[in-house]
Amino acid sequence: MVRGMTMPDSSVPPSPAQARWDWPLITVAFLLLFVGSGVRTSIGLLIVPLIQEFGWSRGALSAAISLQLLLYSVGHPLAGMTYDRYPLKPLVLVGLGLCALAFFLAAGMQSLWQAYLLLGVMLGIGLVGPSPLTSSTLVLRGLPARRDLALSLSGTGVNSGQLVLGPLSTSLILSVGWRSTYLFLGGLFVGMAALVVAVLRGARSARVAAVGPAGGPEPHAAPGEGGADVGMSQAVRHLPFWLMAVPYFFCGFADNVILVHLPLLARDQGLPPMVAGAAVGLLGGASILGTLAMGPLAYVASKKDLLAGTYLLRVVAFFLLPFMAGATGVYLFAGLFGVTYFITSPLVASLTVDLYGSGSLGSMFGWLNLAHFLGGALGPAAGALLYQLQGSYVGTLLLCAALSFVAATVSALIRRPPPSISSAPS
Repeated sequence: MVRGMTMPDSSVPPSPAQARWDWPLITVAFLLLFVGSGVRTSIGLLIVPLIQEFGWSRGALSAAISLQLLLYSVGHPLAGMTYDRYPLKPLVLVGLGLCALAFFLAAGMQSLWQAYLLLGVMLGIGLVGPSPLTSSTLVLRGLPARRDLALSLSGTGVNSGQLVLGPLSTSLILSVGWRSTYLFLGGLFVGMAALVVAVLRGARSARVAAVGPAGGPEPHAAPGEGGADVGMSQAVRHLPFWLMAVPYFFCGFADNVILVHLPLLARDQGLPPMVAGAAVGLLGGASILGTLAMGPLAYVASKKDLLAGTYLLRVVAFFLLPFMAGATGVYLFAGLFGVTYFITSPLVASLTVDLYGSGSLGSMFGWLNLAHFLGGALGPAAGALLYQLQGSYVGTLLLCAALSFVAATVSALIRRPPPSISSAPS
């Protein structure tokens, strides 16, 4: 076990006024992920009725989703740099507003170019607001004394959103149609914006550092705890950063292959739409268990070894799926893959703070998320291309297994950067 990789959270206790906002901040972080990531991970379900009604090809719509993920990816480092300098609330509200507008307008969609503009461009930019970057930054700055536990609790928002919004979206599409479903999803983002305004305004009045102006003190943090604060320009010159970034790229590739193509794979097997919706929900439910387990495990096991183990479990899941037909096989895969699904995000975020401190957390985690979502942007298009070439998803699944094995091997090599990095000029 590498020294420093399992450091417990240790810091100066917050004042009573600040501590009163711990649970509201965790709740906001949870709900941001519930709505934002819940919708994003259900996108494969949301495009199926477009294929059925308009006859658009899965390749054309997969390209629109890849455009969404590309813009979502590029937005992360820009948002991260903004979070290092300014309060969170304005950018989060802009993102939530764009998401709401995209779904409201998409409810009247008639042409493929509108899918590219609304579900690709607008939704891709808007989803940066309610993203894991935002949620993790809020938690890591506002509650560093309990960061691993707070990350695991708030991180279940991704899984819970997937568990609820996947089956709910499918049910709404079947009962009231996809246009009304899009209007409902737009309304969720409006409601989330109202909650963000209320909670972050109150937290800022209590001088909680996570939501205040940049450059202010982090009242919970003790000097010298965790990794030394390191700038982004220093981190990229050292191997540990890239040993996190490369596996995270492969992780994003595999994640989005499954999110977009698992419903289509189920349809190819002749399974009804509710099976695909239930599988996406099961994936989210299993991910809740994995994410909740991360908090306690991070105190007793090496985080880089937890990452490596997570990627190895994916190898098993991807190798098994081609040999498991029918609803039972889809459900088994969803459960196994789901345990690994979101646990990588809080592990990478917490490991980043352990290695480099929190001074440039927004920028650093933003760039790591760029790597993750660039992989995610390639995944759906690559999956569609391999499907068109082979007529099945076997090649795609085996590719994901190979990339996951490489990710596990690389993650096991992570070591603390040399001490000289903290004294190097930014």
